[in-house]
Amino acid sequence: MRYQAAPPPGAGFILPTPLWPVKARAGAREGARATSARVIGTAGHIDHGKSRLVLALTGVDPDRLPEEKARGITIDLGFAPLPLPGGGQAAFVDVPGHERFVRTMVAGASGIDLALLVVAADEGPMPQTREHLAILDLLGVPRLVAVLTKRDLVDDEWLALVEADVVAMLAHTPYAQAPVVAVSAATGDGLDALRALLARAIAQAPGHPVDAPSRLPVDRVFTRPGFGPVVTGTLIAGAIAAEDRLVVYPAGTPVRVRRVQVHGRDRDRAEAGERTALNLGGIERAALARGDVVAAPGAVVVSRVLVADLRLVPAAVPLRTGRTVHIHVGTAERVGRLVWLDADVVAGGEGAAARFHLRAPLPVAAGDRLVVRGGTPVATVGGGVVLDVRGEGYRRGRRESLEALAAARTGGDRARILAALGRSHGQPQDVASLAGACGLTDSAVADALAMLASGGEVAEVPGGGWLAGGDWRRIGEEVATTLAAYHAAHPMRPGAPREEVRRRAAPGLDGRRFAAAVEGWRREGRLAARGDRLALPGHVPAQGEQAQAALAAVSGRLRAAGLAVVAAADAGAGVADADEVLALLVANGEAVRLGDAGYVDAGAVAGARAVLLEMLAAGAGVMAAAYRDRLGVSRKVAVALLEHFDAVHLTRRQGDAHVAAAPEAAR
Repeated sequence: MRYQAAPPPGAGFILPTPLWPVKARAGAREGARATSARVIGTAGHIDHGKSRLVLALTGVDPDRLPEEKARGITIDLGFAPLPLPGGGQAAFVDVPGHERFVRTMVAGASGIDLALLVVAADEGPMPQTREHLAILDLLGVPRLVAVLTKRDLVDDEWLALVEADVVAMLAHTPYAQAPVVAVSAATGDGLDALRALLARAIAQAPGHPVDAPSRLPVDRVFTRPGFGPVVTGTLIAGAIAAEDRLVVYPAGTPVRVRRVQVHGRDRDRAEAGERTALNLGGIERAALARGDVVAAPGAVVVSRVLVADLRLVPAAVPLRTGRTVHIHVGTAERVGRLVWLDADVVAGGEGAAARFHLRAPLPVAAGDRLVVRGGTPVATVGGGVVLDVRGEGYRRGRRESLEALAAARTGGDRARILAALGRSHGQPQDVASLAGACGLTDSAVADALAMLASGGEVAEVPGGGWLAGGDWRRIGEEVATTLAAYHAAHPMRPGAPREEVRRRAAPGLDGRRFAAAVEGWRREGRLAARGDRLALPGHVPAQGEQAQAALAAVSGRLRAAGLAVVAAADAGAGVADADEVLALLVANGEAVRLGDAGYVDAGAVAGARAVLLEMLAAGAGVMAAAYRDRLGVSRKVAVALLEHFDAVHLTRRQGDAHVAAAPEAAR
């Protein structure tokens, strides 16, 4: 094998080997999808030969920084291509093994399909070996191969002892059946067997969701002269093509993809599972950093509060609620406070639901894996799966919150959608917001909603959006309860103000949605809409003995007063809801309100009307003084009555007189 020295840093988008732009191989179709595109990550203790092993397997030195070469240790992520039998290609992500760079290791291990746990044969498993192994487990890396390096430095007996230690270390992990292979990067011993083993393991690795919204956690940022900023990372979901319009989170900056490379070669399109480089337009290099996520709009949620199913590693000391921890998601790291939702303290090896209050916003999606580190010195204490990216709705010890979490842990797409809707607090969610909260595609959410709606488990809200079926039914019930209570408290009123009902019974619905919902309930006969007031079907104001007594008392006073105008305070003295009683008498035609003067019995007004019609028939017009004398009332009352008849279009003013508004009005 011909070893190849590393070119200057930044020479290629992803891998240090190619200089961009790179022409496709002769005979290869530009933009063709690579076969067996997978990512292999190294893990293990410092100085156990990870980078040298990658160099021996690929011919590319992943240590690209001058300080790495000067010190002989890896301090940042390195990358190298691995050609596979049959023409496919994988990519190596080489991580640092020093304890000071575990955060970098976590960033590199996110999104890998296969881990190479490297253990030096002359030393055996060391502290960072075990921590890296725990991190791989917590991140859900599906496959692992244990590699004993420096085979040439030990005899067979010692090698067997080290191999036994490694097997014992793996025994209580998901990698208990992982193969163990011994190699020497110096002599080449065992490398061919390792390549064959890697090819088989890669072929069996699970696929990635190509049809999901695209997401690329950024692990490296640099600038190529003449091209602008470049970001690299493992595309964990979806596909990205040149000219795609994406967003850089958490800043929310829209960008355009100028060019795409996969394994250092120009491509029309990169797909999930591939090491990808993107040349971005619309953003400056200074605005990009490791930990950002380049994604389709809405594919992630920028959150400061999230809920996760967290499991502590067996060696962790008991972790009490309220502790400050470091949270790693994808290539990002944040500091935050941990709050157990159903416990005060959790011991090593145990798990529980946890909420994290982060000091800085984090781009995240439901289903993402996380690693938690804490303590002094900082060490890996646990990890798990993000269940809810909007975690404000949970309360410690609330059983319904924990049941929703359990559904999200164990259920499929529908359970996750139901859990997300259950946490919406009555606020309708559209398909896009549900997709972001649940880590699903829009089409998957739409299909699941259709199935759930057929069984009444969800409801489409008039005016747009979705709610859990129980929440929608509860809103309808609350509207009815609110109206019933309002009718009981105000029996004289024709109904409750529409906005008051919305605020009390359906605060999660905006005015537009509530109006659409009211129209639906009205058509179903569940309520009556009377202008800006709502009422239960069949509601009749003034039902009940108390209400009838109040009406009788006020109407009696008005009848006794005849044409004497009675002020509202006097008419309703001693009567509860006097204003409503008077308004109802007016609505029922039993009283007439004469402007601001007060109220008059409707029968007396009818008599005054008859007198006015008689006077109109006898002359050209009626003067206020003549009308006063004919009725035997004060001028003020006469004027108020004439203005009332003008207002109802019986008469109209003509100079100082009142004449018939129309010829037929005087009949």
